Formats: sequence, C-alpha cells, structure tokens
Amino acid sequence: MFKLNTDGTGFQVVKHFTGCDGAHPDSELVLCGGALYGTTTRGGAWDLGTVFRISLAPEPIHLVVQLLGNSVVLSWTNSACTLQAGPAPAGPFTNVPGATSPYTVSPVAPQLFFRLARE
Repeated sequence: MFKLNTDGTGFQVVKHFTGCDGAHPDSELVLCGGALYGTTTRGGAWDLGTVFRISLAPEPIHLVVQLLGNSVVLSWTNSACTLQAGPAPAGPFTNVPGATSPYTVSPVAPQLFFRLARE
C-alpha cells in the first residue's frame, strides 16, 4: 500500500505485506472509524489470507524538553518535523532556521514557545 499527494508528489510506502501478515491484497478498502480495512488472499497462519487494518491517524509528534543548566534542550526523533518558535502559545509560529535535534535554547533568548510541524 502506498500514499501520495493529490498532485502526484510525496510517494511513500505505507505497508509492505511480508507474507505472514498477508500477501496479495484482494479487496476494495473499507473506511471505518479512521482506519482502512481490507483482505488478502494469501498469508496468515495457514496461508489462507488475512484481514488487515491501516490507521489513517498521523503518528503523534513528541517534543522532549529538558533543562540542562541554564539552557533548555529540545529534542525529537521524527526527521520529517520542523521546529517552529513563536512569541505566544497561539503563535504566530515560524521555522527555526537550521534547527536539528537536539536543539539548545540559550537563557538570553526572549520568551519563546516551541512546536513541531510536519513538513
């Protein structure tokens, strides 16, 4: 299974069936409760096929904030995310130029609020 943007960009494999979790997807997908369901003709415990579920909910984005001396260290594991900063909790937010994880904020910086945004 794959996904792509409506303009044809952003191709990404969502699920590669390996055999034991299913092989040869064979039905139309059914959307129910934020997930897609389908069936395969092969795979499973007796190689007779499986029913599978693919969640459409995006993976949560985790921003870890740690106090290190007088500085704050921000870290994240999702490389598809961009660190953004804003003067207030509601923004406006802008990308932090060159920010990579871990990112250290010095104590002389003005008060800022941070978030991660998916690219």
